[in-house]
Amino acid sequence: MRPRVFSWLLILVLAVGLLPGPAQAAGGETARGAADNGQPYAIMVNRRMSTVTVYTTDENGLYTVPVRAMVCSTGAPSTQTPRGNFSIGKKHRWNLMMGGVYAQYLSQFYRDCLFHSVCYSKPSSSAVLPGYYDGLGAPASHGCIRLQTEDAKWIYDNCGEGTLVTIYDDDDPGELGKPAKMIDSLRAKGSRGWDPTDPLPENPWAELWTRDISLSADSLCLTPGETSVLTVARSPEGTTYPTVMYRTDTPSVAVVDGAGSIRATGMGKAVITVSCGEVERSCVVYVTDTKLPFCDVPPDAWFYQDVQYLYEKGLISGGSGCAYAPDDALARVEALQLLYNIAGKPPVRHDGTESRPWYADAVEWASIAGLTDDAETPEEAPVEIAADGEAAIAAEALPAGEAATAEATQVESGPAAARLSEDGAAEENAGDPTWDAPEQIAKEEEPAQPAEADEALKETLTRGELVELLYRYNSLLAAKQEPNVVAQSSNLWLISQYETGNASRRRSSQDEAEPPETAAAWALRTGLLLGEAEGNPSLNTPITRAQAAALLHRYCEKQ
Repeated sequence: MRPRVFSWLLILVLAVGLLPGPAQAAGGETARGAADNGQPYAIMVNRRMSTVTVYTTDENGLYTVPVRAMVCSTGAPSTQTPRGNFSIGKKHRWNLMMGGVYAQYLSQFYRDCLFHSVCYSKPSSSAVLPGYYDGLGAPASHGCIRLQTEDAKWIYDNCGEGTLVTIYDDDDPGELGKPAKMIDSLRAKGSRGWDPTDPLPENPWAELWTRDISLSADSLCLTPGETSVLTVARSPEGTTYPTVMYRTDTPSVAVVDGAGSIRATGMGKAVITVSCGEVERSCVVYVTDTKLPFCDVPPDAWFYQDVQYLYEKGLISGGSGCAYAPDDALARVEALQLLYNIAGKPPVRHDGTESRPWYADAVEWASIAGLTDDAETPEEAPVEIAADGEAAIAAEALPAGEAATAEATQVESGPAAARLSEDGAAEENAGDPTWDAPEQIAKEEEPAQPAEADEALKETLTRGELVELLYRYNSLLAAKQEPNVVAQSSNLWLISQYETGNASRRRSSQDEAEPPETAAAWALRTGLLLGEAEGNPSLNTPITRAQAAALLHRYCEKQ
């Protein structure tokens, strides 16, 4: 009996070509946490939990990032897989195993112990033995590590000679947990002759594979040390194979594990590639010391500093979504809100009893200040700017009988204006700070606030229209300056606007002989429009949100 057993063992060893013997890791180094030895991965095998966890290197070159988990069968109690630290040796595509069965995708790690697929009755993918597959997840082998065919192929393809392997026991399956098999039981569901994970296209189980994937984000902006999870949606929904794999091209910027958890490790840009079989998708990760809440404003975008400036100044916010939509055209209502924010959000009068849309205050303020063409302020009424930039109706604009009352209202450090009754008379509590916003005068009735932006407000602005809005707003600011105040001002750009007569767009009839400077000419002269540097863009083309950010950034920095 002993000679026969010896003969079988000799045949097996010669068949797989494993002589002369062990392929053990030098120094017995544990795979997880070991230093990079030139292989992309290191492997930990938990015998007790029948789980394989594969690691790749982190930003320090250590195998600490778990990227893939596999269910397996290690050696049965009587033929246990040896514990210890080893390394991958020779490989074989198909081979005869003990018991006259066959396995594919074999990777030796210690003497006659190998990673390999479940077993087949012959060297053919269509001859799987269902009992070997169903036994995955518990000790069952003669010392080898049996895997689903997809997993065995992955190790065969990706873990070269010298890949570190550690066999150990622990109650914790590993950092990615213990995955389930694709099919619970081939015997119960009909084997169809194949391992359901065998990647060959003729596999009859292929109808249950994932055909496409989508990612929760195409780009992410993180700060060093920050983490984020990139999730994957499979199509068809509910499919579980092939296994999803994540990898980074720059570990010094971002690392990602097999659960899609991304950790920013340093400044720069990294591309996270997510694969599922033949399908690949990618997510670009930008790591900067100043985080913007917009996933579509990467640090290398030409408009990044412009959006960053507006965000840091509180002129825009992240809102409920993560997109700035830089290529979308700027809507009129958005432009008015931005100007309102730049002006410091001067208060406007409303009783607070009815729900107002988010843009209502900005639209009303712009109308009162004369920034829009629908303003109801009498054309001869000069517009005054309070210290914080808010427009107010000067007392001189009131009828003679009401001027004296209005003079009692002082424009101090904050916005202030006379509170007017419906008939135009100033009320006694004009100094009430609740009502110190500028108001329309001589209006017959309060306009109703729309439930949502009307069509005119939803219209997109051209570059020229945004320039015109800025020109009008700047004229209001300049009109506030008296000559003696201007002479002492350190804002040379604002002084230049006043001295060149561009401060007010409301001119008396005797000034009409000298036509005012156009908004476009003003913008070019003051550097808001860069002309040739921007390719001389047409003023009649819609302005994108990115272009608007650049224009507003330039304007604000000149204030």
